[in-house]
Amino acid sequence: MTPQEGRLRLVVVDDHHLFRAGVRAELADHHEVVGDAATAAEALGVIAATRPDVVLLDVHLPDGGGVAVLEALAGLDQRPHVLALSVSDAAEDVVPMIRAGALGYVTKTIDTAQLLQEAGFSAAEVQALVEAGVVAGVGVGVGVGVEVGVGAGAAVKATAAVTR
Repeated sequence: MTPQEGRLRLVVVDDHHLFRAGVRAELADHHEVVGDAATAAEALGVIAATRPDVVLLDVHLPDGGGVAVLEALAGLDQRPHVLALSVSDAAEDVVPMIRAGALGYVTKTIDTAQLLQEAGFSAAEVQALVEAGVVAGVGVGVGVGVEVGVGAGAAVKATAAVTR
């Protein structure tokens, strides 16, 4: 299904199997989870093979981390929308992910309803940006109009500050 029909194709990337399984179970009734990965290298392979609409990407991964994945995705013609996940809401984790191209950032204390909203919101909002020609090639010059000092469980969004 397409994002316009309400179901997104998702990939979950996290180095903890139990976390990936839990996210998959929670989101499966609402979106199609087309794959998951535990490392940056696995993530790139799964993303290339499944071409998801949205990637839920952990910040800290073996073999490179979330920023490395985002940098590798920057050259794709059809880059998926990326929502970063972490246990941390520290600026040193949030800002590099947003600058590398993540369109939002949530902590792992987020509840299922919020995660569903964030994944869907990111795809819907970014689709409008893509259609307007604003998001193609995100990764260079991402403005950090982002709330960095958020509390646990809150979502951080990069909204209109995204530039080419």
